[in-house]
Amino acid sequence: MVKKLQKNEDEAMSIQPEEGKETPEIGKPKSGKPWKKLGTKLDAGHNGVSKSWKRKEKERQRRKALIEKVREVKAKNGERLKRIREKKQEKEGRRKYNEMKSGSYQIIRNTTKLKKWNKKAKRLLTKLPAELYYEKFGKSTF
Repeated sequence: MVKKLQKNEDEAMSIQPEEGKETPEIGKPKSGKPWKKLGTKLDAGHNGVSKSWKRKEKERQRRKALIEKVREVKAKNGERLKRIREKKQEKEGRRKYNEMKSGSYQIIRNTTKLKKWNKKAKRLLTKLPAELYYEKFGKSTF
């Protein structure tokens, strides 16, 4: 396409086209890079030669295989995250249980007094799990 650049001091640089083809003049700023590029524009709707049926089927199968692979990877990752979440919850449960186990408590036998307590005191009130109560205080003391 482009054969030769000629530089004249009076004129801007111009591009000399091949024989029989006409191209527009391109200006050049001080940086030396042309601000317009030569090239042929492709038709937006035209994708080249139409594909054969076998080629289309192969591409479709490749896409399906890729989607299936992505689905499998996501499922594996989801399972891994689920296991991590479950372990975290179990660990938190054990921590809370051990915290309750190591604490000191007093048993409130007369629950009518609780009505007279203020809100902050009621918030501090906790109920021990039955297995922990029997483990800590033995059989029912009532």
